[in-house]
Amino acid sequence: DRLIMNPAFMRTLGIEIGVGLGATLVAQLQQRGEKFKEQLDFVCADLSIVVAANIALVTALSPTAPIAAPAAAGIGAALAGLPAFVAQSGSYTPIQRFTCGMLKGAQFAVLGTAASAVGQGMAKGLITLREKLNPEHCSAVELSPIVPTALNFGAYMFVSSNPRYQVVNALEQSLLPKIPGELVQTAASTATRVYNNYLGGVTWIWWARWMGLQSSD
Repeated sequence: DRLIMNPAFMRTLGIEIGVGLGATLVAQLQQRGEKFKEQLDFVCADLSIVVAANIALVTALSPTAPIAAPAAAGIGAALAGLPAFVAQSGSYTPIQRFTCGMLKGAQFAVLGTAASAVGQGMAKGLITLREKLNPEHCSAVELSPIVPTALNFGAYMFVSSNPRYQVVNALEQSLLPKIPGELVQTAASTATRVYNNYLGGVTWIWWARWMGLQSSD
């Protein structure tokens, strides 16, 4: 249904997956500097949750073609009448666009909380396994607790990721079709999403440190 409504969906998803790891890693290197290796456990945990979250965000903001007949009335009809993202072209009212932004933010928060919990749990499990296999190895830092980190990442997704991805989708909808050539469009989309991922990686580190989840030392 997403491919019907948005033929570029797979291209966009592929770009997001590709740039997610690279851009976030660059942000981690810049922010952590000489302590990058020492804080490698933090880096691995951050990368795992960011990549999973990026995939979820692209899917959530992609327009879908209705396969079944939409609801005729009630909440179902109201939700079906909302845009896929705030600036999607169409005759939507300001209330519909505002509702879309809030609902997508809430959706991102839930997805972010779940992705963070899974990512942190996997990171902790892998670190524990590594230390059991190699008793001489001791993690340089202690990973943040799963629940507070997951809740904070959910809040971060609402406050930071939601508006950033709304802007990216708006730019791709309004500007990409005006660029001649699919190759050039792909390059422009890649550049936009690289910067968005980099900005997301930087702001997450700021957020995590501000919330006391990660040390700045």
